[in-house]
Amino acid sequence: MTAVRLVTAAAMVAAAALPATATTIVVNHDGTGQFETIQEGIDAASEGDTVRVMPGTYTGSLNTNLAFGAKNIVLRGNPADPSETIVDCQHLSGNRAIKLVGTGQDTTSVVDGFTIKRGRVVGPSEPGAGIRCWQTSPKLLNLVITDNVAEFGSAGGGIYCGNSSPVIRNVTFSVNSSDNGAGLYCATFSSPKLRNVSFADNVAGNRGGAIYCGTGSDPTLAGVAIVGNTAGNEGGGLYCFQSSPTLTRVTFLRNVATQSGGGVFCGDDSGPSLTNVTFALNEAADTGGIYLTDNCDPTISNTIIAYSTGGAMSCQFDSDPVVTHCYSHENDGDDDLCSARPDNVIGVDPVFCDIGNDDVTLASTSPCLADGNEWEELVGAHGQGCSEPAVEPASWGRIKAFYR
Repeated sequence: MTAVRLVTAAAMVAAAALPATATTIVVNHDGTGQFETIQEGIDAASEGDTVRVMPGTYTGSLNTNLAFGAKNIVLRGNPADPSETIVDCQHLSGNRAIKLVGTGQDTTSVVDGFTIKRGRVVGPSEPGAGIRCWQTSPKLLNLVITDNVAEFGSAGGGIYCGNSSPVIRNVTFSVNSSDNGAGLYCATFSSPKLRNVSFADNVAGNRGGAIYCGTGSDPTLAGVAIVGNTAGNEGGGLYCFQSSPTLTRVTFLRNVATQSGGGVFCGDDSGPSLTNVTFALNEAADTGGIYLTDNCDPTISNTIIAYSTGGAMSCQFDSDPVVTHCYSHENDGDDDLCSARPDNVIGVDPVFCDIGNDDVTLASTSPCLADGNEWEELVGAHGQGCSEPAVEPASWGRIKAFYR
């Protein structure tokens, strides 16, 4: 009997040591789920659980300003169609969709498959109108973040990251606004990882129409489209301050800065890396392509800068870029790339498929294809998209398909 008791006790200890099985909690606004509001579902969840939010539009106090508490969970709408599951903050002051602040979320915390719209935050003490991350690094997947407003000194119309490095994948930022960083604002020491992300028609009153990178923030962008964003001062697409982001296969198209850096503004000891990037049709009073100042020393390779207003590149106040295997063409003002290196090409048409319709993929005759230049390397963000240029109109949806 003693032996049996010992075995039974050991089995009980082993069973107690096993992790609890994760459960799925269902939220449905029509009352057919376990809960009708999202925050109730989150509050009922334990570490590792999934809160499944059924299709519909969710508004009100228990469906906005959502907080996970000190636990990692999965909040899932419809990853295949984020438009079906909507968190609508209704532009009410102080209403954002999700607030993850100082509670230690890591990449096992996931927000997946939602449209986040009409958040509104006011003043510098409450940044992040769509999602605010502070000292947390969740996964933010398959989201549409649109029409969120951070105003009167606030930052981050779409997402604000403070000392946070989330994974941001398959996300669209559109029509968000802020004083700085209308799409994404990276505050001190934030280095999010972006893949297959688009920024379209976001507006910053000051800097960073799409993205603002602050001190010590070194985000990674791969397969990112930055299109039609506007900054009232500097950095229509991207603004860098004491930061060194890494860009690979990124497109800057039709971004506008009222002052300088229609595509990119880089200053104050920043050192970004740009590889296989395409700049086209960006605008600024001073340098529509890339503006460098105050010891900004980027590395730029296999990049196209074309059809910009205000010039291709400007290097001010001890900025010294390393520019290799790049093409500069038809930039109104100047095609200069701030570099005496012989291995750049000035004034040769990259032969986009249909620049008139914003298609910046390459025709088969492009010298920017690997078989069209002496380096045998692809130049720009895109490969071949057509046999002959301007054969048929192209949509931005067609361009985005090349990132997948």
